[in-house]
Amino acid sequence: LEFGGNMKNIGLIIFIIVLCFIGVLCLLYPVKVQKIAIKSVSQGYLTRNSALESFIKSEKYLIVVRASGFVAILMFCFLMRAFFRNL
Repeated sequence: LEFGGNMKNIGLIIFIIVLCFIGVLCLLYPVKVQKIAIKSVSQGYLTRNSALESFIKSEKYLIVVRASGFVAILMFCFLMRAFFRNL
């Protein structure tokens, strides 16, 4: 299986696709991301920290999720540009 000459390109493409998926998820469905985070904290997957749990339940967390999505989409664009310039 070759794409662009080597396996590094395939790994980079997979990373770029995952980054795009995470960015779109954070931008379009921040409340669902918040629900997943609340569930993870309440079930003890992450540390049992009341300050963390209260932050995740706040509106400020949604702003952080949206900002993370924006940064992920921005990185996706830069990586795609760099990838196709170096083919």
